[in-house]
Amino acid sequence: MTYGDGVADVDIRALLDTHRKNGTVATLTGVRPTSRFGELKLENDRVASFHEKESIEDVWINGGIYVANARSILNHLPEKGDIEKETFPKLVGSGELMAYPYRGFWSLIDSIKDIQEVETEFKSRAARPN
Repeated sequence: MTYGDGVADVDIRALLDTHRKNGTVATLTGVRPTSRFGELKLENDRVASFHEKESIEDVWINGGIYVANARSILNHLPEKGDIEKETFPKLVGSGELMAYPYRGFWSLIDSIKDIQEVETEFKSRAARPN
């Protein structure tokens, strides 16, 4: 399963292998996001440093790519609502949600700017020799 607002080069076989090895109801892909904003370090209100859109190294987020046991997950899906607010917290509580930590390429494509940045990344990758 995946949401339609992200792009990634996740190795689906590795994700599936991780899910099968863990034997839980579901496995989500955890990613380390890039900040959507530049970061300021302030000293007495003076900007001491400015870093544009760096990786947030101490945070993992839901990358929106999941694998689930088809029969088991049906018992956990809400009639109304969404899986992030209803299903995942219940699976966490029962120890049935694992993560596949992924450190490769992942990006949201929520805006025209996001799409343009991803297109630039893909063109850059295509231009590199294998």
